[in-house]
Amino acid sequence: MEQMNMERMNKECMNMKRVMKLQWLQLMRNRLFYIVFLVFTMVSVMFSKLIFMPQMQDCSGGVVAVQSAPFMCDMVALYVIVNTAVLLNQDYENGSMYLMLTAGYSRIPLYFTKMIFIMMINAIMGILLLVTPVLFHTMLYGWGDTIGIGGYALRLLLVECFLCRISALMTLLSILVKRYYLTI
Repeated sequence: MEQMNMERMNKECMNMKRVMKLQWLQLMRNRLFYIVFLVFTMVSVMFSKLIFMPQMQDCSGGVVAVQSAPFMCDMVALYVIVNTAVLLNQDYENGSMYLMLTAGYSRIPLYFTKMIFIMMINAIMGILLLVTPVLFHTMLYGWGDTIGIGGYALRLLLVECFLCRISALMTLLSILVKRYYLTI
């Protein structure tokens, strides 16, 4: 009995690895993922340059990290919402989710694997979106003395916890709705 449970768990782990690999390959070929990320990155850099900086004397990276934090958190949260809806619901639209379910994958491990994968991708892309304007201004004007690197890293960590929560919520909502334009 115990050996059967171990075999079943090993099979589920292998299925989860296969689903993760499939998700990764699907993401690499997804043009919409890259387009959405580039648009959000350009908007965040332009917004930090054009809106915040004419009013300030100091345009260093530390000032951008402090002054643009509320807008950037909202921008990254919007990105996570759009990205989660698009990534998960494309599987429903092209039928690959139904094919995986009919091929013998269990629902709970399949959804859990997709949620973990989407949370990892959103965490990585969220950090990139938050750091890009700060790096841009740091290259041009230096860091400054407004906030230390450790304080900025702590803020990034706290924002990542928030983004993981939004990503998990949007994954569950996307599974229920199954249309990304209705999920957003």
